[in-house]
Amino acid sequence: MLNDFLWNFLDLQVRPLEIFCDSCGGQNKNYTMFRFLHYIVHNTHRLDYVKVTFPIRGHSYMEPDKNMGLINSHQRAEIPSDWVEIFRSARAKPSPFDVVEIDQSYFRAWTNFFNTKTDYLKKCPFRSRPIRELEIHQEHHRLIYYRESYNGA
Repeated sequence: MLNDFLWNFLDLQVRPLEIFCDSCGGQNKNYTMFRFLHYIVHNTHRLDYVKVTFPIRGHSYMEPDKNMGLINSHQRAEIPSDWVEIFRSARAKPSPFDVVEIDQSYFRAWTNFFNTKTDYLKKCPFRSRPIRELEIHQEHHRLIYYRESYNGA
């Protein structure tokens, strides 16, 4: 999804990207995501700089968290189109959620892609769980900066 956003929605003149992600280890704090961001900066040259901030759990109060709270997870959904309707009807104001229906062809096998490239290690050389901020800079091809504390600056 991030790949689609970067190439099809984000203005091509935008060169730095700063994003906030929850700290879920299986979703955003995984090595494939780190390799993907490095690839976007250093191989495709779509961005010059990426900074990812992982707020402390329960302290973000960000808009996506509020929006997910509107979804009735107790509604019965048997097929993907059921979820489309649940999301569309979850909010009326300020406007209904804009739901984009996708099929399997939308998804990429990034893990397999990076595992076949010789310039990426198969195993993350550092522990991802304690990371609070991650940065990738165009001018430092072989480096991924990270820190385990967060000072808000």
